[in-house]
Amino acid sequence: MKYYKKPKNSEKVRFNLNDNKNTIFKVYENRKLDFMLRWVSENFDRLKVHDPEKRKDRWLEADFVTYRGTFKTLLSTPYDTSDGFIICASKFKGTIYLCAFDTPIKLSKSINLPPDLEKCTQWGHKFEQYMLSDNPNTQPNLSIPFNENEEFCCIFKSKLGEKKLLYGGQIDGISSQQQIQDTLAEKEVKLIELKTSYFKSITHDNLPYGKKGIFWWCQSYLSGIDTIVVGLRNVSGIVTKIKEIEVGKLTNNSMNPWNHKRCLGFLNGFLNHVKNIVVEDYDKCFYKFTYQPHRKIIEVNEEKPDPKSEYTFLNSSYINKAKEYFE
Repeated sequence: MKYYKKPKNSEKVRFNLNDNKNTIFKVYENRKLDFMLRWVSENFDRLKVHDPEKRKDRWLEADFVTYRGTFKTLLSTPYDTSDGFIICASKFKGTIYLCAFDTPIKLSKSINLPPDLEKCTQWGHKFEQYMLSDNPNTQPNLSIPFNENEEFCCIFKSKLGEKKLLYGGQIDGISSQQQIQDTLAEKEVKLIELKTSYFKSITHDNLPYGKKGIFWWCQSYLSGIDTIVVGLRNVSGIVTKIKEIEVGKLTNNSMNPWNHKRCLGFLNGFLNHVKNIVVEDYDKCFYKFTYQPHRKIIEVNEEKPDPKSEYTFLNSSYINKAKEYFE
């Protein structure tokens, strides 16, 4: 967990995002839903259905459990259809677990990422080191290597219509004058999202041009974040200004080529669709939802549970811990 440290003069800074010689770069590893499942298994007391009668059919209050990224993908689908999506669903004791997987198109893009886009990603990580501190009373420490593999994640409870959602998401930092020793729950803190952007891609009203706003909104909306801190950079990766953007204003931009209500409508409709289709438990089958943008359809396949399948994600360790706790 890191603390946001606003520069004394946000209109005049000089952050060199190319200073990455000691950076420990991120190692990609598909852990599926493992981290989320581990947290849930350690917090059954907080998440369980309390009525003993209802608990016969349902163990957790949540209708859906997943990562924030899955919901972000679904929210942006009406306007971002280039990669499609693969989302698998498994039902266990009344709760549906969702796990997103890379489509062949997305996997190919990540393997063949152009050097310029890879550099922009690294710049975004480096910007965090300039803006975040280990302690609310100290300044950011640039003398230690920046480790991209370290992440601070939060778990969110939310509702969409009558559907209860539980999901985890990585958070860049918090704004707090007091040092937090345990958990953010029940504390007055402000979550902060950090972005870098080419200075000409932001309007005079401090809003992003085009569809960039939809991705910023989706991510922040799901996390209850109301402020995005943007480092305005030149083509060489030098940040010269810091701007704070109110997330609420992203949806009110008259130049938007997107509508957030349509995004929420698609997410709501998809989850209703999943709830109607996913009726068998995890040990009978799991369900694979594949969106093919060129055909504009969502295919659904029922697949037999197979521990060796790349799409099996509801691991036996979690199942055993749940049964041990509830039974």
